[in-house]
Amino acid sequence: MAEIIQRNDEFYVRFYGNGLLFEKYAGSDRSRAEAILKEITDSLPNGAMSHVKPAKTIEEYFHEFKELNRAQLAASSRRLFADAGERFLSFARSHLKPGATLAAVTPKVVEDFRNALKSGGETPLEANFQLYLLRCILDHAVTKGYLGDNPTLHVRFLKTETPPILDPAELKSLEKAAKGKEKIILDYLAGAIPLGEKLKGIRWSDLAHEGLRNNFINKLLQDRVPLTKVYENLQMDDISLLKPFIGLVPSNLP
Repeated sequence: MAEIIQRNDEFYVRFYGNGLLFEKYAGSDRSRAEAILKEITDSLPNGAMSHVKPAKTIEEYFHEFKELNRAQLAASSRRLFADAGERFLSFARSHLKPGATLAAVTPKVVEDFRNALKSGGETPLEANFQLYLLRCILDHAVTKGYLGDNPTLHVRFLKTETPPILDPAELKSLEKAAKGKEKIILDYLAGAIPLGEKLKGIRWSDLAHEGLRNNFINKLLQDRVPLTKVYENLQMDDISLLKPFIGLVPSNLP
C-alpha cells in the first residue's frame, strides 16, 4: 500500500517494494505528492490502494490517546498517562500556535518542555518520567502514521543517580540459595542463558530483592529491551515503579 504522509510542512510518499519500505520526497506541494502517489500506485501490481493520513492536531491526538488507554492500562498507570498528556497539552497551548498539528512537536519543542519541567521545580527524576510518558504517547502516533519519527528520541534525559546494583561477588553469593525464577535471572545476568523464552515468565512480584531487580532491569536495557516492554512483560500495575531506570534508557543520540 502507498500513502502520503506529512512532516511539518513537507510531504512524502511512502510505499513498499520487494518487501522493503521506501519514501519519496515530494516537497511542500500536496498536489505534487498526489501526482507521485498516482504514478507509484499505477505502477504497482494489482492497482495497490493508497490513502492520505490526515494531519492530526495535538489536541485531537491527545484526546484519541486518552480514550485508547481507558481500556488498555491499569487505573494507576492510566492516570499517570492522562496527567502527563495534560501537562504537555498545557505547555503546547502556551508555546505553539492554536490548532498546531503533531508535526509541530519537534525535538526542540520537546527539549523546551523538559527544561520547563526542570525550571518549574521538578526533580530530574520526575522530569525524565514525564518525558518518558510523552515518548510512549508519541510512539503510538508513529505506529498510526501520524508522525514519521518520535521527536523525544532526539532529546536526552537528564542525568540522575543510577539505581544501586550488586557487584559480581554479591551476585555470586546469591547463587548458593537461588532457585526457580531467581536462578533464571542470575543465569541471565551471568550470561549463561540468552535473552529469550526463559525470561518471559518473570514478573515484578518475583523481584523482591532490590539489588537483583536493579541488575536485571539494567541488563535488559543494555540488551536494548524497550522500557515499555519491561513494563508489559513484568505485568506491573504501576509504570512509575520504573521511574529510577528511565535515565538509563538510550536515545537516538550518539
